[in-house]
Amino acid sequence: QEQHQAHVDRINAVQEGWTAKVYKHLVNKTKAQLSQMSGIRRGGVKATKPIESFLQLETHSEAKARVRSFPTDFDWRNKDGKDYVQNPVDQGSCGSCYVVASMSMMTARRRILEDDPKAEAFSAQFPLFCGEYNQGCDGGYPELVAKWGHDVGLLPESCAAYDVDDPSCKVTCDINGVDKYKVGEYGYIGGYYGASTEAAMMQELRDKGPFVVGVEPQADFMYYTDGIYQRGEIGRASC
Repeated sequence: QEQHQAHVDRINAVQEGWTAKVYKHLVNKTKAQLSQMSGIRRGGVKATKPIESFLQLETHSEAKARVRSFPTDFDWRNKDGKDYVQNPVDQGSCGSCYVVASMSMMTARRRILEDDPKAEAFSAQFPLFCGEYNQGCDGGYPELVAKWGHDVGLLPESCAAYDVDDPSCKVTCDINGVDKYKVGEYGYIGGYYGASTEAAMMQELRDKGPFVVGVEPQADFMYYTDGIYQRGEIGRASC
């Protein structure tokens, strides 16, 4: 606990845009376990120079103008007094963030399309342990979760509640008695990997709803609590 607190104190001493804190459930985790929870399995992360945002490049005046045209505040958790976003899910000691985030996105988009903030959430357990396109608790890719939802389909949470202590593929409801959903279209914002921009993401969020963002986590990211995260020098070690 003391070592973690000392590390958090060092982070907060040099960061201005965000703050860190110690999470008790992470204190006794090894680096390998933290990497698995982050959805990654690797020996280390190569430090790279942050890429300059296109918003800072004067040659992209049209994109900057489009960004200025968007509202300064927009939140699907409070859109015309309605909350379309499900509560955060504790993924436990499983590297399932790619599935949990994908199902949260699809749940929100269904609720938005149907204008029903109380519609039941989609099951993350079903694609996590039944899907053959990813690696379960060892990580995976949101676009393959979406592809599986397109090819196979989605089930409500009541059919397969989230339980990483039971990593088996099973369904606890009568499938014939629940509404059937499949993913229609899926892909990258901008059309292909690497084509997205801040302006495109802002427009996607406003027009269609929440989307999944992949982050290459650093050691300090596991301590994030609030603010706008930026990788610092302290966070350049692998987790």
